[in-house]
Amino acid sequence: MKIISISVAAFILLTMISAKLGLAHENVHHKSSPQNHMQKNYLSQSKDNPRGIEILNFNAEHINQVITAGYPVTFGMYAFSHRKPTQYLTIKDDTGTAHQCLKANFLAFDIDDNYAFNINEDVSVELLIDRSQTSSLVYGFDQHGSARANGIIDLSGNTDLAWSTIKLEKARFSNRGMGNTDFAITTKETMLYESDLAKDTDTTLVFCGIKISRSSPDKSILNNKSASSKAEVTFNFMVESTPVPVRLGLYNSKGSAVLFNDNTLNLPFYEDRSQQLSVPGFYAPYQYWPHENRYYTYVEGLFKQELEPDSYTLIATKGPEYRISKMTFTVTDMAQTIDVQMKRWIDLPKQGWYSGDVHVHVEREEQDNESLLKILSAEDLHFTNMLEMSTIETNHFKQYDFGKKGTYVNDDFVIIPGVEGPRTAHRGHAIALNVKKVFDQKDSFFLYRDYFEFYQKQQAIIGYAHVGSQEFNASWGLALDVPSGQIDFVEIMQNQRLRTKFWYEFLNLGFELAPAAGSDFPYFEQPGAVRSFVKMPFNEQDDLPRPIHTADWFKQLRQGHTFVSNLPFIEFEVNGQPIGSKLAISDNQMLTIQAKANINTDYDKLAELELVHCGKVIKQITAPETGSELLSFQYQLSNTTSGWLALRAKGQDYALAHTGVIYLQDEKGSSICKKQAPAIIDTMLERLTLLENAKLDANKELEYWETGELKKAFDQQKPELVKQIKQAKFFYKKLKNSL
Repeated sequence: MKIISISVAAFILLTMISAKLGLAHENVHHKSSPQNHMQKNYLSQSKDNPRGIEILNFNAEHINQVITAGYPVTFGMYAFSHRKPTQYLTIKDDTGTAHQCLKANFLAFDIDDNYAFNINEDVSVELLIDRSQTSSLVYGFDQHGSARANGIIDLSGNTDLAWSTIKLEKARFSNRGMGNTDFAITTKETMLYESDLAKDTDTTLVFCGIKISRSSPDKSILNNKSASSKAEVTFNFMVESTPVPVRLGLYNSKGSAVLFNDNTLNLPFYEDRSQQLSVPGFYAPYQYWPHENRYYTYVEGLFKQELEPDSYTLIATKGPEYRISKMTFTVTDMAQTIDVQMKRWIDLPKQGWYSGDVHVHVEREEQDNESLLKILSAEDLHFTNMLEMSTIETNHFKQYDFGKKGTYVNDDFVIIPGVEGPRTAHRGHAIALNVKKVFDQKDSFFLYRDYFEFYQKQQAIIGYAHVGSQEFNASWGLALDVPSGQIDFVEIMQNQRLRTKFWYEFLNLGFELAPAAGSDFPYFEQPGAVRSFVKMPFNEQDDLPRPIHTADWFKQLRQGHTFVSNLPFIEFEVNGQPIGSKLAISDNQMLTIQAKANINTDYDKLAELELVHCGKVIKQITAPETGSELLSFQYQLSNTTSGWLALRAKGQDYALAHTGVIYLQDEKGSSICKKQAPAIIDTMLERLTLLENAKLDANKELEYWETGELKKAFDQQKPELVKQIKQAKFFYKKLKNSL
């Protein structure tokens, strides 16, 4: 059996696959010893099961359990397209011997800790695969020194049911995968978009057996020195003299991440209260992390950890407004204290700009608030919207309450409950922020406007998620709902991507929509990986920010006084008016434009700064080849027509930022871009026709296993949905006739 090199062909192909669909944030579960491992049912500790984890009935030597999931993600792999429930099969080999097999999109294996836990050696894995029913096979595993250990197995050969052998170099097996697993397999086809596959493409694999063999089985299972040889190290993370929580990476001389004790701050990851996570790094562009090993955790300002004698690298971060702290130190057998200063690069709240994330999923009880807010403070994320998430059958990531009772404030950091729902692959995922009560009427599940009307009465702000991505047909839903005047924002920044096409289309039609950024943790990245910065009101007397009020942040976001960013700070004025302003234009009016962006160069450097008018770049400046910390320009524009202006910045690597819009309004108060509008209206009408004629495909729902009532609801609500579609078509036709 031929094994393609992980460092060359396999990783390149995985990168190509991953670039098609954003890989989710990786969870890492830590345990201090094999004795405290959950040997029985992993799900027994979980209140929620949003990704549909299932423990399978399959036994093999040295395997504690085999699991799958409806939406599995681990070790840089995932299953997305053509997912199906796991099947149990009996298959005979060439000798007539029967084998119990699993037909699945994705399988993950928890290797028995009494055989191998926290080792550091090469491990041989043999897999019995039915090649006649498996088109490809990709694997990933828990490796020392890296969060990126993947490979591809060549399945060519003449025998249908055959063993394939792979070598896992520097295997660690410390339960850092989904459901405490150590090794996983999937197919490359299920990691592609539906649009890249033929309708009848089978994305499953057929697995019939596994054999695990250590290269040094006589070594201690833990492969660690005795506890008595460790020394306690006390870490003080401070801003000046004040202790502050941080995101922490700690790595030994071989590059392996330290398995932390129980003093870390645990950020719930799906159904798991994980202790370590990893910064996704399987495809570009991805977030910068100053170490090859991308595992990290969150800790409070005072943190203690026992460490073996060795040299270590410490990385501490606190969001893009702070410098990265990186240092090396040596541990002997003596206790020591290490002070780490977290230094600001910029203080945006002093200028009135407060960061937020419109899209975070964490199941939350009231007693979780203090710990969660410390984690969000470690990211310096001021407004975090914790979204309960709906399917036709249930709600996941439940919040203990909504409105004031569900909001938690400490200093200028806030957790606010909201809702992602309704959400269907048929017409997009909707979001309502700052809601007081949840609308939970499944008889309106495809009639989003019923939800929007309910939330508007609560002064909530409403938007669409994942706008511009290829999933979930948000473009259809937006074409239907934006004309109703119920949509306040579109989530255009996510997963280190800035997707503006659909947003620009509606701006060109004269609609006022704010941009927003959402991490979609845990599905993509950590909270605050992308951010909505909102300009808070100032006191007129002293020109200082007013005391923080939650309602102000949402009001300013709705009005467009915002920019989205994963790093750069971006400033933009037209005739002295800030982002979100509405300027009345007149004949031969000269517009003076001030544009500026700067960036924390610990992460990236600026490459471009662009002025956008009605979706087209009309002014661009570029940095030298070495990049720049600052880019700025002043520009004079003679404008006589309605439209809009915005500013966007790009980094050399992955940095992106985009301002909200400054509207240029004619005498009727319209900002429509008349040259672009006719073609866009035709596009909207085409999308509405597609929506009107589309058949429901429940298998495309992210939680396809929770769609039992979906078709019934769709059939019942389709007549009203068609009525709304016809009303929207009438609106667009009338708009076109008015041009």
